Amino acid sequence: HPERAQRLVREGVPLTLSLQELEFAYQGRAPVLKQLDLQVQPHEMIAIVGPSGSGKTTLFRLLLGLLRPTGGSAVLTGGGEALDVSPSTRCCFAYVPQDNVIFSGTVAETLRLVRPDAPEEALWAALRAACAEDFVRSLPGGLDCPLRERGGSLSEGQNQRLAIARAILADAPILLLDEVTTGLDLSVQAAVLDLIQQIRRDFNVSMLVVSHDLGVIRMLADRTLVMLDGRVIESGLTD
Repeated sequence: HPERAQRLVREGVPLTLSLQELEFAYQGRAPVLKQLDLQVQPHEMIAIVGPSGSGKTTLFRLLLGLLRPTGGSAVLTGGGEALDVSPSTRCCFAYVPQDNVIFSGTVAETLRLVRPDAPEEALWAALRAACAEDFVRSLPGGLDCPLRERGGSLSEGQNQRLAIARAILADAPILLLDEVTTGLDLSVQAAVLDLIQQIRRDFNVSMLVVSHDLGVIRMLADRTLVMLDGRVIESGLTD
């Protein structure tokens, strides 16, 4: 159903994500996710916390269609549609990883990884929304400036803004943020958090935020889920 998913994204239909008794196990191993239940309403921001190995990264990989559940269900609903989460629904999610994946190539090529047909004005609009327009315009060649692999030619803050601009360009209704402030100094971290809040206001996206930083969680999230050993052991409104 890629065409159905793309239509929902194109028409800006608010989507609800529902996970029911979701399970996943790598072949021959114990389950990483165990009967996970979660519902994300349109425009809601949920923080997910838990120690390494609790299943947070596996959950994001399932939502992006990189893995298939071995039990339970993951469904997107909206506009009279109900779509099983799969590689065909990847367009409904935008992902900002902890280690920004910036490949060698130009700024424009890096951004167009999520939307190959994006016109130049759309690239600048995404950069503007991510507060990255000024520094990109200052680069030699602007959008045509070559970048070193893993963003070695940019600062950490610039890398993060470029990754966020790429997520904005994807124009997906659900944004997945994985430890996006880790490794940033305090001033850059504050700027990135302000940017995330601005994106939420301006684009009305839902967000799932993985973070170990309680300050980030309190600032951003409506609800907090605590995961341990593949299960949600606690869920509640963020204080």
